[in-house]
Amino acid sequence: MRGELRNIAAPVESDWDGLSAGDHHYRAYVGPPQQYDLIGATQFNLLTALGLRDHHYVLDFGCGSLRAGRLLISYLRAGRYYGVEPNRWLIDDALRCELGQEIALVKAPVFSYGANFDISFGRRFDYILIQSIFTHTGSDLATRLLGAVGEALEPGGMAVVTFLKVDLVGSDSVASGWVYPDCVGYSGETIRRMAAEAGLDAHELVWYNPRMTWFLLTHPGKCPWSAAQMELLEGPVLIEPDFLNSQFPREGRIATIEGKERFVRGSLEEVQSASLGFIDAVEEGGATVSIQGWVLEPGTNAPAVWVAAVHAGRLMRPVECSRIERPDVARHLALNPTLAAGFLLVARKPLGFDPGDLRVVAHLPGGSLVELGGIRTPAHTVVG
Repeated sequence: MRGELRNIAAPVESDWDGLSAGDHHYRAYVGPPQQYDLIGATQFNLLTALGLRDHHYVLDFGCGSLRAGRLLISYLRAGRYYGVEPNRWLIDDALRCELGQEIALVKAPVFSYGANFDISFGRRFDYILIQSIFTHTGSDLATRLLGAVGEALEPGGMAVVTFLKVDLVGSDSVASGWVYPDCVGYSGETIRRMAAEAGLDAHELVWYNPRMTWFLLTHPGKCPWSAAQMELLEGPVLIEPDFLNSQFPREGRIATIEGKERFVRGSLEEVQSASLGFIDAVEEGGATVSIQGWVLEPGTNAPAVWVAAVHAGRLMRPVECSRIERPDVARHLALNPTLAAGFLLVARKPLGFDPGDLRVVAHLPGGSLVELGGIRTPAHTVVG
């Protein structure tokens, strides 16, 4: 693939700021534009966690605007990245705006623009990545694509694919063909059955995806890891509030604590004594909301790893979050006044903002995820 080499201006955030998923922009057409970087990074991190090295051959089926591709192309040796995408403009715009057209000369990625769900590059692949394709395919196309994956995968190769998993057996989609922008779901039993019919084993992964479930596909008996080892592939995103759910454990329960329903990670006693924290100031300022408070972990007296704001059930996008000293609080609790357990969180103000619908959650160093009390009511009043 060759093109004219020329200098271009780098894109700026204002190019996609305010766009919605599905808009005609290379970052928005493939999903929420504000998550373009993180979705690609989580895919890349999953592949490297599964053993991807730069000498491997990778097929990115439905590569779109190269969310993962821009990382894979740079990482892999020349001629090792292959992408399939029927919307050629997505690849062209991504190469122009994200990587520069010179990358085609240096890394020699190979692209196919067919829409027939065939994998016909004349070679097998060590890794195949399929993100958000099976979520739009009826069972006929899903079975066809799984068969193509089996034929294109090296004997010891691995494919990682996403499905929209439904909980109840028998609630599978009855759609056929390509149903985009609608979505289809399948039970884990159906996914494993379709994979087996294509000559593949399907292993459900716990690796985080905000809307779908990852499955690892291998040739029968070729999965190199035990179920216990694959449980380690959790893929949490520790800082970005949009991916807060990546830190929730796979199993847990809802308990009523202090009159509120909360997700319980461990025993009730552990959650009740998890933190000392509260919010004591909320200030609106134009397009942002500033929230001030205090939170620490008893026993260690360690400040929170991060703090996030939730309004009406939706995470507020952070602008800045700083640890600050609160000697007024520290002295009251007989703690070192220089302890930076206070926080100042500045977040974008959502439409229809109501302080009464505001919640603040904190992630503590020990792994607990806790909700802080309101402005006048601390979550806990004693340390220890």
